[in-house]
Amino acid sequence: MRHRRITTTSTYLRPRIDEVIAKVHEHYTRPEPRPRPLTGWTYDPDDLADVFGNR
Repeated sequence: MRHRRITTTSTYLRPRIDEVIAKVHEHYTRPEPRPRPLTGWTYDPDDLADVFGNR
């Protein structure tokens, strides 16, 4: 943007209060993503035994 001084970019760092409120509202009204089921995948019993020492 070719600013003469770095301090002139500080205006981009201060959001307006209405922008903050809109983003917070958007965050809290966004539906939670549904977890995808893990199909076709299981733990290997030998790996579990190695990790937890159940041999």
